[in-house]
Amino acid sequence: MLAMNMKTVIPLSGAEHHSDEPSAHPPEAEPPDECCKAHMADVSPLLLGQLRAATLTADLDGIWQCIQQIQPQDGPVAVRLKRLAETFEYPALLNMIAL
Repeated sequence: MLAMNMKTVIPLSGAEHHSDEPSAHPPEAEPPDECCKAHMADVSPLLLGQLRAATLTADLDGIWQCIQQIQPQDGPVAVRLKRLAETFEYPALLNMIAL
């Protein structure tokens, strides 16, 4: 019986290969929460209150609207907030915007 490894078979078959090897294009880096929390001080308390209220009521549209207003002020923070909202990590989102 002929033994082949998957790296040999997959390229010949045309199927995609997903391995543990690092990607040539890593995903967009997110700043750590500590960094983001420091930047949240620059966001208006009114907007933070709206974001907190939207998060507490799981109002995804309200969360997106608040994040869109934060985007021009601090893009990396907005990316982090968006990622938390997309994955429904509301406790972490609330921690980021702690008033």
